Amino acid sequence: MHNETRSTLLSAAIAVRSELQFHYHGATRIAHPHCLGSTTDGTLVVIAWQLDGRSGDPPGWRLYNADKMNRLTRTGRRFDPLPSPPYKLAGLIRTPYESPFDEDHPFDLPPLAGQQRKSRGRWLRTI
Repeated sequence: MHNETRSTLLSAAIAVRSELQFHYHGATRIAHPHCLGSTTDGTLVVIAWQLDGRSGDPPGWRLYNADKMNRLTRTGRRFDPLPSPPYKLAGLIRTPYESPFDEDHPFDLPPLAGQQRKSRGRWLRTI
């Protein structure tokens, strides 16, 4: 997946609080993405609450290299954001991703069957 497409999908998932399923380091993961940004070396990373999949004992906060997240799909479930992730993760993001989406120009993800759009606050959570 092209990096621009990946960042668009990730920022949209954060915006509408959409649970994601993806393949990362040889295993399928299910997570709630909360923040997207770049590290000091320019790597695009995602901070997410992992619910299921290999990587220690889920659930818990994880940092993912966005370029290594493959087969990104929405599960169809929404989530409520959690309090800020621990500083050791949040402190790694030096440049929050500048989302092209805001409340006046929402990303037009089609609603899932039987769901209506909910009013949302801020699109991206910057730390």
